Amino acid sequence: MKTRSDQHEPDGKKLSFWEERFKVSAFLYPIPRQANTVAYTLGGTTFFAFLILVFSGMLLAQYYDPTFETAHQSIDYIMNEPYLGWFIRGIHHWSAQLGFAILLLHITRVIFTAAYKRPREFTYYFGLSLFLLMTIMVMTGTILKWDQEGYEAMEHFIAIGTFLGSPADFFAEEFTENTQMITRVFSLHTSALPLFIIMALAVHIYLVKALKISPEPWTPEAEQNRGEAGATFGGHLKLLTKLGLGFFATVSVLALFFSPPLGPDPMPGESGVKPWWEFLWMYYVENKVGDVSGAIYAGAVIGLILLLIPLLDRGPERHPLKRPVMILVAVLYIVIIAMTFGGYFGEAALHFKA
Repeated sequence: MKTRSDQHEPDGKKLSFWEERFKVSAFLYPIPRQANTVAYTLGGTTFFAFLILVFSGMLLAQYYDPTFETAHQSIDYIMNEPYLGWFIRGIHHWSAQLGFAILLLHITRVIFTAAYKRPREFTYYFGLSLFLLMTIMVMTGTILKWDQEGYEAMEHFIAIGTFLGSPADFFAEEFTENTQMITRVFSLHTSALPLFIIMALAVHIYLVKALKISPEPWTPEAEQNRGEAGATFGGHLKLLTKLGLGFFATVSVLALFFSPPLGPDPMPGESGVKPWWEFLWMYYVENKVGDVSGAIYAGAVIGLILLLIPLLDRGPERHPLKRPVMILVAVLYIVIIAMTFGGYFGEAALHFKA
């Protein structure tokens, strides 16, 4: 009488424990050679960063009290009382910062290699939605510190909601009188945004799988998406795991030696504190305009350009040096980098009345 462990493959070989139960051979299909290059693993590394953020955030949430009266004190408590609380917060902070930087590199690679071209337009758009959601995650995470930087980020958060009007009623203080605004931001940061990210990520990953890895723009047509000997998706997962562990090691070292900043309790009004690097280019425009509308319009213009790229570049040419749209993209990047440095080195300005 045969038992489950006696099952064999058609050629008579005995099935391994993992093959019998999880069919790991299903992951051993061939993949194109570029999939195992650094440039084409940036998306997967960003995914690992998101996983680290989720698990470290779950731990931090056990000690965080999302009210105006206690939020700052609970962060201070995390940094000083629970065992390795300071380390977990450091991992969470640096995973967000480094993960966002890798996400930017991923988007840059996608645009540079024309990975948004037919039939991958919606893969690109779901990627852009993930970029927007991660940006909001960084902003709401800044608020939750509830120091002066968090206070002024909250002012911008509310001002953006007011500027957008009824489509953004959730961001208005008058939305409900029963729950403090910071409690709602905490709910958005820990529940709604991660849920939206997971849903968009699921569709994004499915489209990458269904439509295959985008081809290298400089590879001859006859060799596009040709798998190299021994290159399988299983091997790609092993590579991503190694990169993910390397990412975790990096943020762990940063957490050990560079503690995330936490200012004093916030004071009413605006002190002119500058935002993190992700928002410095918007801060620069805001300084020039004099109010939050500058940041909103700047973000809208950049977002519109990113949305239009697949529509403006519909031809078959993929090589970056032969696509006119890359001139627009290059100018866009130069402008954003210049504004980021302008925001960093420029004088802090006040945008709200005390």
